[in-house]
Amino acid sequence: TLTANKGVISLIEAWPKVLAAVPKAELHLYGKGGRAPHGEPMQPHLVARLPESVRASVFFHGHIPREQLGLVMARARVAVFPSYSETFGLAPLEAMATGCPTIYTKLSCGSEMVRHGVDGILVDPRQPAEIAAALVQVLADDALAERLGAQGRQMVAKRFSLAKIAA
Repeated sequence: TLTANKGVISLIEAWPKVLAAVPKAELHLYGKGGRAPHGEPMQPHLVARLPESVRASVFFHGHIPREQLGLVMARARVAVFPSYSETFGLAPLEAMATGCPTIYTKLSCGSEMVRHGVDGILVDPRQPAEIAAALVQVLADDALAERLGAQGRQMVAKRFSLAKIAA
């Protein structure tokens, strides 16, 4: 669900900096429409926060079935989850399992699940500039994207496989 707690407002605030550095980048947002801080629907709230010049690069897809989301993540250049609070975020692990380079939160469980710079990148969701810098870094560096994707997939297979969890 697109909610402030998931860091989507910070991500939207970061997006103009990303697009300035990587002009052909696109931001695809997936999830049920949540509510903005004052109760209005989240999607129009997010669009209103974007400068007109970058709005055409942002796409809202709403909720899609989990199987389709896995295919989307497998094709994505990077997945970003700048959440303010998670108990145990499955979406970042699902992205990593597909080999998608993943950016996750430094807050809550982020550092328990992702080793910064090894199998993913951790960001502070309160710092849109940090989110933008991480996105630009992965979008601009093919070798980094490939390494993070491979290491993330390995980490998930090693720590969260059915055999490991069942034991």
